Amino acid sequence: MAESGATVSHGELEKGSARLARWLVDHGLRSGDGIALLADNSARVFEVYWAALRCGLMLTAVNHHLTPSEGAYLVRDCGAKALVVAGSLGPLAT
Repeated sequence: MAESGATVSHGELEKGSARLARWLVDHGLRSGDGIALLADNSARVFEVYWAALRCGLMLTAVNHHLTPSEGAYLVRDCGAKALVVAGSLGPLAT
């Protein structure tokens, strides 16, 4: 990440995405299901994308600059069965 200098190695991406993919499957998501992602610009976002690919999930990114009602509309409209939210954006997800 240019701003912070944060990096994610291939090994970190592999480990983190596998852990999240297992969690998603263990909680009932199946190939073809959708998830939504509300995140800021972070290197950790790639773990979510990679986990979705591993499981065959469809991912909808929700822009963190939207109002809570606009974001909620996107999540409902895409039919997401789960919403992954960056810790820093928790208040927007309520």
